[in-house]
Amino acid sequence: MTNDFEKMINGFEKMWWEAFGECDPFVRDTTLPPRFLEKYQVGLLLREPTFCDASYKIGGFIAPDRFLIFSSNARIFDKASPQAWGHCVWPTGRCFRIIDKITHQNKSQITLLEIPDEILRFFYQRELGKLEQHFVKQARKIFDENVNADPIPELDTEDWRQKVVSPIGINHQGDYFPLGDEVGPTGGTGKWFEIVGFSPIGPNDNVEITDAIRIGDVVYFERIAPEEIVLRVLILEKAGDYVGKKYRIERSDRPGALTLIELTY
Repeated sequence: MTNDFEKMINGFEKMWWEAFGECDPFVRDTTLPPRFLEKYQVGLLLREPTFCDASYKIGGFIAPDRFLIFSSNARIFDKASPQAWGHCVWPTGRCFRIIDKITHQNKSQITLLEIPDEILRFFYQRELGKLEQHFVKQARKIFDENVNADPIPELDTEDWRQKVVSPIGINHQGDYFPLGDEVGPTGGTGKWFEIVGFSPIGPNDNVEITDAIRIGDVVYFERIAPEEIVLRVLILEKAGDYVGKKYRIERSDRPGALTLIELTY
C-alpha cells in the first residue's frame, strides 16, 4: 500500500473507533402515544435538533416506553445536575439510528445508536450491519435484565420524568425532524422540501419516506390513503421507464431542505 492509502485506512479506522469503540448505554423513559410509538421502525435515521437528556443509571422502567441509547459522545452532567440522576446530555443536532424495538409486558424499548455525521452515509441502507447487530444483542440483554427490575429511586421522580418527557427525532405533532441535505430512511410532512414543477401534495397531506434518499436520486410520490402519500426512490436504470410524475433530488438554497425537480423525459 502507498503511504497515502495507509493514512486513509488508518484515519477511517480511527474515526470508526471514536464513533463506536467505547459506546455506553443510556436510558430515557417516557410515555409515547401509540401513533408515535409506531413511528419508530428499525433502520430509520432520526435527527434530534434539541439537547437530548438521558441517564447512565440503568434500572427498571419509570414509564412504559424506554429509549436505550448507545453512544460514545454523551456529556456527563453529574456536577451540574440538582439530583443524582446520572445525567447525560447530547448537543443539538445529533443523529441516531433505530436498531431495535421490543415490546413485552406493556413495556417497549427503542434502541438507538448515535451515528456521527461524517459516517452517516454508511447507514443509509435499511438493513442492519454486523456492528448494529452486536449492539442489538446488548440491548436485548439489558431489556431482559430490567423489564421486571425496580426503578432507580433517583430517576423515579416527577422532576426527571418531565426532563425526558419528549420523544426523540419527532416533534410533538408526530412528524419526523428533517435529517438535513442528505436524507436517510425517515419521513415528514413535506415541509423540508420544495417542488419545482407539478406538486401532488395537498394542504392536508402527510408525506412519509420509506427509502433512503440522497442528492441525485430520482423519486416519485405514491398516494396510499386520502391524506397519506409515500415518497419512494426509483432505481436509476429503470427511472426512464416509469410513466408517472418523477422528480430528481437536488440541494436547496434553504438550510435543511431539498429541492425536487420534476423530470419530463
